[in-house]
Amino acid sequence: IRHGTGRDAIHFVQLLRGALTAKTV
Repeated sequence: IRHGTGRDAIHFVQLLRGALTAKTV
């Protein structure tokens, strides 16, 4: 398991949020 997994998770969530907002708008 790499270090900074939490940071990657947050980044992944941000990407998902960006995709969702892009689809919504």
